[in-house]
Amino acid sequence: MKQFLAYDGINNHWELFNTIEEARDYLEEIFLDPNNDSYHPDLASCKIYQLVETVEYEIIDSKKNYKYFHDDDIPIDAEDHEIWPYDDMFDELWQHKFVPIAQKEMNDKKIEK
Repeated sequence: MKQFLAYDGINNHWELFNTIEEARDYLEEIFLDPNNDSYHPDLASCKIYQLVETVEYEIIDSKKNYKYFHDDDIPIDAEDHEIWPYDDMFDELWQHKFVPIAQKEMNDKKIEK
């Protein structure tokens, strides 16, 4: 998993890298002018961040689990009359979680096997 985020403040762009050296090389190409060995005046806006956690989600409910979406949809003789209990603008409900990078790497390796 890539752990370093290099932010190019000159162009308002970012990239992810496996190592801090790769992130440094990326930014140096941006703020160093190879033609005259000068620096871009906004080089201080470039940053490198080490990622600590990622965000994942789990689908905890879905419209697919329901036969009806409104009270009007239910036939009079229906035995099962459970309707989608949430607003129509949602097709799924998610539960988010923050996952430490180290744990995410271990989970990814288990999936690869």
